[in-house]
Amino acid sequence: MAVVEVSSPRNSGAKDGRTAKEKEKPEKNRPTCLKLIRDFSLLFMNTSSIHGFSQITTRKRHPIESILWIVAVAAAIWGTVTVNLSTWNRFQETPTVVSIERNYHDWNTSFPAIAICPTAKYWNKSFDEVLAKHPYVRDKEAFVEFFKGLVEGSYLTWNQTLKTPFYEVHPKDFWKIVYDISYKFTYNVSNSNMEYYNVLTMKMFMTDYGICYSYNSQAAVYNEREYWEKNKWEYYTNLPLFNGNPLDGDIFAQVMNMNTGYTMFLMDPYELPDVATKYIRATNNSYKTLDVTALSIASSDSIRDLTYNQRKCRFAEEAAGLETTPSYSYYSCRQECRMRLSKKLCGCVPYFYRPLDKYPVCNFDGIKCLMKHGERLHFLRGTDDKCDCLPLCSETTYVVSVDNTMDWNLGTNLKWGLVKYPKLRYKRDILFGLSDLIVAIGGTAGLFLGCSLLSFAEIFYFFTVRFAFYVWKHLSRSTYKQ
Repeated sequence: MAVVEVSSPRNSGAKDGRTAKEKEKPEKNRPTCLKLIRDFSLLFMNTSSIHGFSQITTRKRHPIESILWIVAVAAAIWGTVTVNLSTWNRFQETPTVVSIERNYHDWNTSFPAIAICPTAKYWNKSFDEVLAKHPYVRDKEAFVEFFKGLVEGSYLTWNQTLKTPFYEVHPKDFWKIVYDISYKFTYNVSNSNMEYYNVLTMKMFMTDYGICYSYNSQAAVYNEREYWEKNKWEYYTNLPLFNGNPLDGDIFAQVMNMNTGYTMFLMDPYELPDVATKYIRATNNSYKTLDVTALSIASSDSIRDLTYNQRKCRFAEEAAGLETTPSYSYYSCRQECRMRLSKKLCGCVPYFYRPLDKYPVCNFDGIKCLMKHGERLHFLRGTDDKCDCLPLCSETTYVVSVDNTMDWNLGTNLKWGLVKYPKLRYKRDILFGLSDLIVAIGGTAGLFLGCSLLSFAEIFYFFTVRFAFYVWKHLSRSTYKQ
């Protein structure tokens, strides 16, 4: 006789040890997300080295006392954050200090560089040679008149010099033609210390004033014709530099027998001439002498570890962000601001900037557009024309103390000298560096919270690695119990 086992409703679902009604209830052993976070937070506060956290989680404590501990810890955290933010702002905005050095016998002062821009801009005899290189040009008279007006003017004066339209030459060739028709400038150059600085030539380079010639310049080489034609981007670290020391006595240089008058810029050797800066002019058959004094500012190598915005300056080799030169200077940065503004206003740039594909050169119509905005481009004074250029970290400012000019029938001559060495100089150095920042933050944390920087590392560890293992451990345990 077969025995049939009849399962009662009470035994249904006994396979997993629970009734159907019990299955509908959530498992008590399975931790919820909020419970995990709460338990982990209590674990952190109980084991943290930050003072006050463990006092908050103590259960056998009067509620008012717990509230007082919460208020005290919150106030301590607020104080820590406020003071440390102030410390961080100090590190970002004013980490350097400028002090005065007086041991003037221990340093050399750079001899002032000059840029001479001849008054005569073109050589009439050169036009035939240039036209021979461009046989497709039909209107030769327009070619000559156009380029004469082009080289004689700039932002503020093109409306007076450039009258003849001309379109037969592509604008990208303008700068080469300007070099080819430039005035054949002749001169003799020398200085008071030929044994040390035996440089008898000047660099011919392109500026906002057209073709100029530089002496003792470290920046002009990057605007030379050969440098542009070969598309170089090399920063030179071994260029000769003329400088002097008070033990050397007065030092001077002279450019003699020039065959034209000139416009001259006196500048730091690492700078470029700028159209908006002060200049000195001399006529043909004159003898000009300049007595120059100097004031230097130097920077220690330690500030190189700071960002540009922290130290508020750049070294010459830090040309990141410039598109036309590997050598940084304040006025090279200003030139690029004019270049970008020219493209923004007129869709093109003048011929005297380094040729780049992204900056098309202006033809006659483009130059007419530049004329309309000449003053704005020249001075960069528009409220929307922001040009956040930083000065050089190490530079020398020169002041002409004596300027004498006399008539001279034996050519045009210039003599300038450093007759008064600076008895002091400014030195930029780190006052509040990274180590000071760490010490200050750690001291603030110890004052308000009774902990150290390791406690902040502990917080990071607890809520990343430790939390991951904590969650994995409890989820694994609940799965095992099931």
